[in-house]
Amino acid sequence: MVSVASKSAAPRLAQLRLNDYQLDPALLNRLCTPAPVIYEERIRNNIRTVLNLMDGDTTRWRPHLKTVKGHL
Repeated sequence: MVSVASKSAAPRLAQLRLNDYQLDPALLNRLCTPAPVIYEERIRNNIRTVLNLMDGDTTRWRPHLKTVKGHL
């Protein structure tokens, strides 16, 4: 089940491609799971997007983390 925080997020979810998030099988076999997987460029892009949405006012930002282990 996929939950969408708002209607505006739905079009972005439709643009996601599973292949963009798949790890190399050799690396995947060496991981102890659950393990954090960090996509640095995506994080940087998300930070830029959030800062733009807040007009650069970082006092409005309340970062959080979510974790999940599962198969798609």
